[in-house]
Amino acid sequence: LPFFFCILGPRYNSWSGWKELVKVGLTVILTFALCWLPFVSTAGDVLTRMFPFNRGLFEDKVANFWCSISVLVKVRDIFARVTLVRAALFFTLISVLPSQILLFRESSPHKFYTCSD
Repeated sequence: LPFFFCILGPRYNSWSGWKELVKVGLTVILTFALCWLPFVSTAGDVLTRMFPFNRGLFEDKVANFWCSISVLVKVRDIFARVTLVRAALFFTLISVLPSQILLFRESSPHKFYTCSD
């Protein structure tokens, strides 16, 4: 995600930059698709190994947040697993959004490494 915004940011300077923005965006998306091409038939297995939600959110990459909030609210008892997975995706995307906007608006190597001014 940071690479995508860092590459696209400088190309969004003006109305004439839209054409280049679309070309670079499509290039990034097509490159990503080509990288995944060997795994098309087993994409479900690959994603399950990368994001093992079947074990639950309390035993995965985001377990710290969910275990901490569980002290106050027993989210596992209130919401279904699918809802918790969607909430985890939503909160993850919201948490990375400010740094991605910064990279898109003011791209530089320093900001890419630190995501700060």
